[in-house]
Amino acid sequence: MEKILVTRRIPHKFIERLESIGEVEIWDHDLTPMPRKEFIEAAKDKTAMIVTLSES
Repeated sequence: MEKILVTRRIPHKFIERLESIGEVEIWDHDLTPMPRKEFIEAAKDKTAMIVTLSES
């Protein structure tokens, strides 16, 4: 099973599609980017990531 990290909220229809592929972890803090340290830790065991252009 795939493990997917999503670093921003995205429309629910896309989350549903991702959930049909595998386990999805979402950073659910709409106005705050995922801190670098947390991103690195969360990404360690993921097979895919959805990252937006606004991430720093």
